Amino acid sequence: MNKIGSMILTSIAVLCTPSTHAYLQADLDKVLAHENCIDGDLTNAPLDGVDLSALNLRGTDFNNASMIGANLSGSILQNTNLSTANLSNALLGGASCGNATAISTNFNGAQFDGSSWAYTNFTGATFINSTGGPASMPGADLTNANFTGATGVTFNAETYFNTTMPDGYVCSSAECAQQHTTP
Repeated sequence: MNKIGSMILTSIAVLCTPSTHAYLQADLDKVLAHENCIDGDLTNAPLDGVDLSALNLRGTDFNNASMIGANLSGSILQNTNLSTANLSNALLGGASCGNATAISTNFNGAQFDGSSWAYTNFTGATFINSTGGPASMPGADLTNANFTGATGVTFNAETYFNTTMPDGYVCSSAECAQQHTTP
């Protein structure tokens, strides 16, 4: 094999190697010490049950992080990436989460009391048996989101295509969603 052929095969091997991207240890150390972490990288971070309350986590990447039962009450999560993260049973009361990305995120059993999620993309997210008390989602995209059994969530989203409402009814319009919410 000539030198060019060998370089091409090496390049292909590098491109096909699975990603091992993980959190930055310095960012994980910050949040575990209960310090603010702005624009951090906590991709794939193990944060189950961690107290992250009242922290400024603006712009941080939590993609695929495990945050089961984490306390994010009163935290600033604006412009964060929560896609594919597991926030089941998380405490999110009073959190400010505008413009977040939460595609296919698991919020099952989470408590949203008084949190704000303006213009957040919740495409494919699940909120089964979550509680609101109320949570506000103005301008949010709830395409394919599932709210079965959820209570207290204020539905004033931008997009409702194929959204499963708390009573199990599937809506694709704001008018439908208003008829099938059970606060």
